[in-house]
Amino acid sequence: MRKRPDELNADRARALHAIHGGEVSDELRQAREEFQAKRREAIRPLALEAAEKRMQEMKKNTMAQETVAAATKKRKVNLKPAWEEGGHARKAFGG
Repeated sequence: MRKRPDELNADRARALHAIHGGEVSDELRQAREEFQAKRREAIRPLALEAAEKRMQEMKKNTMAQETVAAATKKRKVNLKPAWEEGGHARKAFGG
C-alpha cells in the first residue's frame, strides 16, 4: 500500500530526528548537495569512458563472433548421385 505524502514526510522527519537529533540544518543540506555535485562532476567522465570501453569491447566481440561464424559455416550437403556431380566421378561412369 502506498503511503500518502504527509505520511512520507512524517516518516522522513522521524528518521532525521533519530539520526541527527533533530531537523537537518540548511548548512548541512547545502554541504551535502555541494558534495554530491562535486562527486557527480568527478564520476560522470569516468562513467562515460567506461561505457565507451564496454561498447568497443562489444563491437570487437561481435566482429569476432561473426568471423568465427563465417569460418565455421557448414557446407550444404550435396545429395546428387555421383554421375551428376561432374569431375572424376562422371568420367568413371562413362559420361
